[in-house]
Amino acid sequence: MWLDLFLLTTIASLLLLVPGMLISFGAGVRGFWCIGLAPVLSVGVISLSAVLSAKAGISWNLITVFISTLGLALASFLVSYFGSKLLPASFRGKGGDKTEFSVSKKYIISTVAGVAISSFVMIKNVLFIFNKPDAFSQTYDNIFHLNLIRWMLDTGIASSLDVGMSGNETFYPSAWHDLAVLSLKIANLENVSLGNNAAIIATLVVAWPLTSMLLMRVIFPPKPIIPLLGGIMSVAFTAFPLLPIGYGVLYPNFLAVSILPAMVALTVNLFHLNRGSSLPTGSTVLLGLIGGIGLTLAHPNATVGLICVIAAGLALTVVAGKLFNNIKFKGPKCKSVLLSAAILLMGLLDAVIYFILSASRSSMWPVSRELAHAVGEILLVMPRGEASNVLAGLLTCAGAYFILKQRKYLWLLLVHAGFCFIWAVMVSYKPSLFRNLISGPWYGDGVRVGCLMVVTAIPISVFGAYELFLKGSQFLTSQSRFFVKINFHGSYKVAYLIIVLLGTQLFGMPGIIYYLQGCYSLGPNSRLVDKSEYKLIMEVPEIVPKGESVVVNPWNGSSMLYAFTGVETTEKHVTPSPSSDQQLINDHLDDASKFSRVCRVLSEENAKWVLDFSNEPLVNSPNLTFPGFDDLDDNPGFMETARVGDAVLYRITACG
Repeated sequence: MWLDLFLLTTIASLLLLVPGMLISFGAGVRGFWCIGLAPVLSVGVISLSAVLSAKAGISWNLITVFISTLGLALASFLVSYFGSKLLPASFRGKGGDKTEFSVSKKYIISTVAGVAISSFVMIKNVLFIFNKPDAFSQTYDNIFHLNLIRWMLDTGIASSLDVGMSGNETFYPSAWHDLAVLSLKIANLENVSLGNNAAIIATLVVAWPLTSMLLMRVIFPPKPIIPLLGGIMSVAFTAFPLLPIGYGVLYPNFLAVSILPAMVALTVNLFHLNRGSSLPTGSTVLLGLIGGIGLTLAHPNATVGLICVIAAGLALTVVAGKLFNNIKFKGPKCKSVLLSAAILLMGLLDAVIYFILSASRSSMWPVSRELAHAVGEILLVMPRGEASNVLAGLLTCAGAYFILKQRKYLWLLLVHAGFCFIWAVMVSYKPSLFRNLISGPWYGDGVRVGCLMVVTAIPISVFGAYELFLKGSQFLTSQSRFFVKINFHGSYKVAYLIIVLLGTQLFGMPGIIYYLQGCYSLGPNSRLVDKSEYKLIMEVPEIVPKGESVVVNPWNGSSMLYAFTGVETTEKHVTPSPSSDQQLINDHLDDASKFSRVCRVLSEENAKWVLDFSNEPLVNSPNLTFPGFDDLDDNPGFMETARVGDAVLYRITACG
């Protein structure tokens, strides 16, 4: 099974690279921009093809993705080609703009090494977290995520606009599920846990290292040590990228934030605030539109963060720079800023609407800490207050200090402060209209905004680590002539990088990895599905005939039967507002022989079986009651067919 996981991971990795690189290449983009933008563009074309396939009424598969990729690549080429003849020079990239600056071989090697460091650390972490290749998260939201992957495999519908797993078509950002499903289809496999885990690994090892490295190359000048520090710091924070694959689980947010740095790089380039690699404005806008689709269909709240916090912070920096003459721009740059402002205003309008619509969702979260406590966690970038990485937090504080002292990258500090403010309001303010409006797009969940804090904390910490490196070098060379005579700088650089890498990995990271191991472990007391229950689930397909459905209580994990085996279940996700038919079953299933309406509902569902995992524990909702499942044992209307431990499969005989 490990070989199957390796195959699926390879496929998922190629899906995150190849479509996006073809589109970038078609747009005339070369160098690391082409590679770094690939994940967000690939997510865009994969998820967009799923939407278009559903609208066209055709099954979604690799062929539809391939056609969509070729179509977007051709469109990008045509827009780029004719745009080079029709658009002003500022949009074509002349006058100093270029897709890749001339860099030394050392910088190129450092970039490759930085990505390799990030990928290697993530692979090591994943091997510790997954004790077996088809391990699955024992958390509340995983009921929905794995069942949705199975539903997409069964129906061929993978559109974010048509998620009809519960019978009602609705919008849900399903780019994550698209990636897992497409990988499974290509490999001709049906194990949804394997497909999900392959998507996790590919995102950790490919998408996140590449997009975060692109951001480093855009923000900072081409100093060889910067990519190395960028690779180290991209895996140094506990809040991201590891936490969301255990907490929640937040797979859509995990994917969205993993590709967000590429969109930040495009936004920084659009506002001409980059000190490193640049891209023509026309290419930036074109690829930004495609990437924006991918980011939104991965999760809209990442797009809200990009527009309302990041782009707004950049716009404020440009305007302030104009007013105080710290940033001078005329002619082409002014036109680019005006274009950016127009795009920003349209995006802000959409974001305001999204804020208002989402405001009611955030009132459920109580105050979790005092404001002073929240400020302390902000300074050390530890938004959960547990398994914190102190060194990463201290380097971020150092970076903030040097930014203020040198007045460089002030926009970066401003954007980071914006995310910190939103998080502080979420966790320390009582529920109110103000808090709901601020935190609505993230459902009032501080962990989601904590992920965004890491995106801005990484370049700040890299700048802090770089400045401390320079200070240390200057101090040592000034204190001893011996260091001047020998090849000191190379040895010092290696030693410094090793200290930062080990310091960030050995202190703090083991705690989050241990937490995630618990989330993905299958044992006798597992939270969602324990060992006995899982064993019975895997026996059900041999007992229940095809076409017949099984009554389940999703709150005790029994609805995972559908995800793991494909056997139909009456419910596939926990919902606080079940339908009247579902509520009837929940309340009166064990009285089916007395209530003809219960039998009618069961007949409509073709439900002839019950999978009973008892009503304790119920994931995330210990106070819910399901009296209809209380008296199935020794009930003449229910015949025990299979049992493993306390998990039982009954055949319904009460309805004849």
